Amino acid sequence: MPYRLVLICVLTFAISASVATTAGAQGTPATVAVSSEVREVGEKYFGGYLQVYADGQLCGELSFSDPARRTPDGGAEFELGGAGQPAACTRSGATISFFDGNFVALGNRYTLAPGARIEISWLRIGQPRQGLDEGPSADGRTYLTIDPLLREGGAERLGYLEVFADDEPCGSFSFTDTEQFTSSGGAEFELSAPGQSGACGRDGAIITLRYPSGIRLSAVYRLTTGQRIAIQNFTIPPPHTGDNGGTAPGAPEAGAGVVPDPSRSAAQTALAIGTLLLLVGVMLYVVSRRHALRQ
Repeated sequence: MPYRLVLICVLTFAISASVATTAGAQGTPATVAVSSEVREVGEKYFGGYLQVYADGQLCGELSFSDPARRTPDGGAEFELGGAGQPAACTRSGATISFFDGNFVALGNRYTLAPGARIEISWLRIGQPRQGLDEGPSADGRTYLTIDPLLREGGAERLGYLEVFADDEPCGSFSFTDTEQFTSSGGAEFELSAPGQSGACGRDGAIITLRYPSGIRLSAVYRLTTGQRIAIQNFTIPPPHTGDNGGTAPGAPEAGAGVVPDPSRSAAQTALAIGTLLLLVGVMLYVVSRRHALRQ
């Protein structure tokens, strides 16, 4: 009975299966997802996509415009651990972070749990500042606020910011006008004040801010009536990104919402290795059989 041939074949296919498994999967996939509102904001103001990182290694892109990434509720999602992604993209405990399409780092950070669904509730620029004047306003009105440190920096560098709600102008937020100062040394700007556009008091409107030169700040805010909304920073996109206040060019084309998929080539490689090992096994059996007959 050619038991040696059987053993060689079994070992060959075991090795082939191991190679294919290693090439094709590195862990249980997790998903990064955004709602329809966040997707629309990301498409318009964050360059059209996010680069997704796990422990500093690029996993791929979550596209806000690619129909292939769209969910039934109008949101978008990206699967971590897809073919060709680094092992970190499925590593339990890895830190998930992002750059937007304007090459600005987001403040959103998540700890990866394989198989989990990471919901990005808002796209945040920079690390959250502590102790800001946020929350419900005492008089029921809606305000943009800025803390004393940022106000002083803004007074020195900028003088003021232009405020927009759903891209409609609301007025100038001055850092030098004492009438807008607060008792703590910060400043505030009232939204939905007389003479402003209706969008400036509309619940859910997207608040954007522009430098006097017209360059839009990277951070955007959701208007919630009756709240104090704190400005976090003055971050703007790096030079030469093409973003002058709208969506930066270069958002991925349809079908480019994930990294290139090398899974087919990996499977072909595994098959080729398995075939080669099988041929070698057969040759070894033939040689050993001839040697036995000669004896």
